[in-house]
Amino acid sequence: SASLSLPSDLRTSYQLCAVRDGPLRGRQLDDDRWGEVLATGMPDPTNPSTLVESCTYGNPRPASILELPDALPQPWHARRPDAPRGTVTRHELGAGEDESSVVSVYTPPGYRSDRTPLPVSVLFDGGSWRVLDVAATFDNLIADDIIEPIVAVLVESIRGAARFGPSRVRSLTHPALFMPFLLEEQPSRGSAGAQ
Repeated sequence: SASLSLPSDLRTSYQLCAVRDGPLRGRQLDDDRWGEVLATGMPDPTNPSTLVESCTYGNPRPASILELPDALPQPWHARRPDAPRGTVTRHELGAGEDESSVVSVYTPPGYRSDRTPLPVSVLFDGGSWRVLDVAATFDNLIADDIIEPIVAVLVESIRGAARFGPSRVRSLTHPALFMPFLLEEQPSRGSAGAQ
């Protein structure tokens, strides 16, 4: 049993990783083993509040939500029928199935590329953001004039890095992989598709 002191406005998610079997116990906690431990994660059976499946790093199962009393409200999170909808398209960048990167691009309602350029927001773990429907949040914020229209790039994978697992950490923390991806990669032909 453990006890933690947490900020009263914390909102986060968690999974329980009960590592009891022989193959995972007692080994050094390197990137590969960390991926194996995360793969054992399960939602907390005593907490009915969960995120949808496939939005947690390291494990496609649901995660439990921890929401303390002073956590800020989330009035723009849920999709609203009155908010005009932007578009999300998926793109493969680079060449080669094992080496290509995958991003999804959100464009706001009424977006035209021949108009004034818009601010760009880059979100990593893009697959998780898509599952959580972050586009609804952008649509609602824009509809309420909280933010100006933006383009958002949701990075799903970098040069073949798996969505869940240790290659994700390497691709996001190794400058030789990360910087060229962020600054130089271009869409492959015929790779876009509306989602």
